[in-house]
Amino acid sequence: MKLFQKIDNFQVTLVTGQVFDLYSTLKSGPVVVNFIMGTWCPFCTNHLKKVRLWQEKLGKKVTMIIISSESIETLRKWMKENPMSYLFASDPSLAIADQFNANHFMLKMATPSTFLIDSDHTLKLIFKGIRTDKKRKDMLDSICKTGNCEGNL
Repeated sequence: MKLFQKIDNFQVTLVTGQVFDLYSTLKSGPVVVNFIMGTWCPFCTNHLKKVRLWQEKLGKKVTMIIISSESIETLRKWMKENPMSYLFASDPSLAIADQFNANHFMLKMATPSTFLIDSDHTLKLIFKGIRTDKKRKDMLDSICKTGNCEGNL
Protein backbone atom coordinates (compact mmCIF):
# COMPACT_ATOMS: atom_id res chain seq x y z
CA MET A 1 0.00 0.00 0.00
CA LYS A 2 1.19 3.45 -0.89
CA LEU A 3 -0.20 6.91 -0.34
CA PHE A 4 -2.44 8.15 -3.16
CA GLN A 5 -2.99 4.59 -4.34
CA LYS A 6 -6.52 3.83 -5.59
CA ILE A 7 -8.35 1.45 -3.25
CA ASP A 8 -10.51 -1.34 -4.63
CA ASN A 9 -14.08 -1.55 -3.44
CA PHE A 10 -15.00 -3.98 -0.68
CA GLN A 11 -18.12 -5.00 1.16
CA VAL A 12 -18.34 -6.27 4.72
CA THR A 13 -21.18 -7.17 7.07
CA LEU A 14 -21.63 -4.83 10.02
CA VAL A 15 -22.67 -5.93 13.51
CA THR A 16 -26.07 -4.40 12.71
CA GLY A 17 -26.50 -6.92 9.89
CA GLN A 18 -26.26 -4.22 7.20
CA VAL A 19 -23.66 -4.46 4.46
CA PHE A 20 -21.02 -1.73 4.26
CA ASP A 21 -19.96 -0.90 0.70
CA LEU A 22 -16.84 1.26 0.53
CA TYR A 23 -17.56 2.99 -2.79
CA SER A 24 -21.18 3.76 -1.86
CA THR A 25 -20.04 5.23 1.45
CA LEU A 26 -17.32 7.32 -0.20
CA LYS A 27 -20.03 9.21 -2.08
CA SER A 28 -20.83 10.90 1.27
CA GLY A 29 -17.20 11.73 2.12
CA PRO A 30 -13.94 10.19 3.33
CA VAL A 31 -13.79 6.86 5.17
CA VAL A 32 -11.40 5.89 7.96
CA VAL A 33 -10.78 2.14 8.14
CA ASN A 34 -9.38 0.98 11.49
CA PHE A 35 -8.21 -2.61 11.90
CA ILE A 36 -7.93 -3.96 15.42
CA MET A 37 -6.61 -7.25 16.76
CA GLY A 38 -9.78 -7.75 18.80
CA THR A 39 -12.05 -6.40 21.50
CA TRP A 40 -10.08 -8.52 23.99
CA CYS A 41 -6.98 -6.37 23.37
CA PRO A 42 -6.64 -3.54 25.94
CA PHE A 43 -4.60 -1.38 23.52
CA CYS A 44 -7.26 -1.82 20.84
CA THR A 45 -10.14 -0.94 23.18
CA ASN A 46 -8.23 2.15 24.31
CA HIS A 47 -7.91 3.13 20.64
CA LEU A 48 -11.64 2.52 20.14
CA LYS A 49 -12.40 5.03 22.91
CA LYS A 50 -10.22 7.59 21.12
CA VAL A 51 -11.92 6.83 17.81
CA ARG A 52 -15.26 7.55 19.51
CA LEU A 53 -13.91 11.03 20.34
CA TRP A 54 -12.78 11.44 16.72
CA GLN A 55 -16.27 10.55 15.51
CA GLU A 56 -17.83 13.05 17.91
CA LYS A 57 -15.51 15.80 16.65
CA LEU A 58 -15.85 14.93 12.97
CA GLY A 59 -19.57 14.27 12.99
CA LYS A 60 -20.84 12.94 9.67
CA LYS A 61 -18.04 14.49 7.60
CA VAL A 62 -16.02 11.28 7.84
CA THR A 63 -17.27 7.70 8.19
CA MET A 64 -15.42 5.54 10.71
CA ILE A 65 -15.40 1.77 10.40
CA ILE A 66 -13.67 -0.66 12.75
CA ILE A 67 -12.81 -4.09 11.37
CA SER A 68 -11.90 -7.11 13.50
CA SER A 69 -11.48 -10.78 12.66
CA GLU A 70 -13.70 -11.65 15.63
CA SER A 71 -17.14 -13.13 14.99
CA ILE A 72 -20.20 -10.92 14.55
CA GLU A 73 -21.63 -12.40 17.77
CA THR A 74 -18.53 -11.45 19.79
CA LEU A 75 -18.55 -7.94 18.34
CA ARG A 76 -22.29 -7.50 18.98
CA LYS A 77 -21.81 -8.52 22.62
CA TRP A 78 -18.93 -6.07 23.02
CA MET A 79 -20.89 -3.25 21.34
CA LYS A 80 -23.88 -3.89 23.61
CA GLU A 81 -21.62 -3.39 26.63
CA ASN A 82 -19.64 -0.54 25.01
CA PRO A 83 -21.96 1.53 22.79
CA MET A 84 -20.09 3.39 20.08
CA SER A 85 -21.25 5.61 17.21
CA TYR A 86 -18.94 4.21 14.54
CA LEU A 87 -19.49 1.21 12.28
CA PHE A 88 -18.14 -2.15 13.42
CA ALA A 89 -17.56 -5.12 11.11
CA SER A 90 -16.30 -8.68 11.18
CA ASP A 91 -13.67 -9.91 8.71
CA PRO A 92 -13.09 -13.49 9.94
CA SER A 93 -11.38 -14.58 6.70
CA LEU A 94 -9.07 -11.52 6.84
CA ALA A 95 -9.87 -10.81 3.17
CA ILE A 96 -10.15 -7.06 3.78
CA ALA A 97 -7.09 -7.02 6.02
CA ASP A 98 -5.22 -8.76 3.19
CA GLN A 99 -6.42 -6.11 0.72
CA PHE A 100 -4.85 -3.44 2.95
CA ASN A 101 -1.78 -5.53 3.72
CA ALA A 102 -2.85 -5.35 7.38
CA ASN A 103 -2.79 -9.07 8.09
CA HIS A 104 -0.48 -9.97 10.98
CA PHE A 105 2.21 -12.15 9.47
CA MET A 106 2.22 -14.71 12.31
CA LEU A 107 -1.25 -14.53 13.83
CA LYS A 108 -4.69 -15.02 12.29
CA MET A 109 -5.75 -11.44 12.98
CA ALA A 110 -5.28 -7.96 11.62
CA THR A 111 -2.35 -5.76 12.52
CA PRO A 112 -3.54 -2.61 14.33
CA SER A 113 -3.68 -0.02 11.58
CA THR A 114 -5.57 3.01 10.31
CA PHE A 115 -6.24 4.03 6.70
CA LEU A 116 -7.92 7.17 5.38
CA ILE A 117 -9.61 6.85 2.00
CA ASP A 118 -10.77 10.04 0.28
CA SER A 119 -13.89 10.40 -1.86
CA ASP A 120 -11.81 9.92 -5.01
CA HIS A 121 -10.94 6.37 -3.77
CA THR A 122 -7.32 7.29 -2.98
CA LEU A 123 -5.42 6.46 0.15
CA LYS A 124 -4.54 9.62 2.11
CA LEU A 125 -3.20 8.11 5.36
CA ILE A 126 -1.51 4.87 6.29
CA PHE A 127 -0.64 4.12 9.89
CA LYS A 128 0.39 0.75 11.26
CA GLY A 129 1.57 -0.11 14.74
CA ILE A 130 1.22 1.26 18.23
CA ARG A 131 -1.11 4.23 18.37
CA THR A 132 0.25 6.77 20.85
CA ASP A 133 -1.58 10.00 21.72
CA LYS A 134 0.89 11.92 19.50
CA LYS A 135 0.28 9.54 16.59
CA ARG A 136 -3.49 9.79 17.14
CA LYS A 137 -3.30 13.60 17.05
CA ASP A 138 -1.33 13.44 13.79
CA MET A 139 -3.87 10.99 12.36
CA LEU A 140 -6.80 13.16 13.43
CA ASP A 141 -5.17 16.26 11.91
CA SER A 142 -4.75 14.40 8.60
CA ILE A 143 -8.32 13.06 8.74
CA CYS A 144 -9.65 16.52 9.49
CA LYS A 145 -7.79 18.11 6.58
CA THR A 146 -9.23 15.52 4.19
CA GLY A 147 -12.69 15.70 5.73
CA ASN A 148 -12.91 19.51 5.58
CA CYS A 149 -13.42 19.82 9.32
CA GLU A 150 -13.81 23.28 10.74
CA GLY A 151 -12.28 24.53 13.92
CA ASN A 152 -9.34 23.26 15.92
CA LEU A 153 -9.47 19.57 16.75
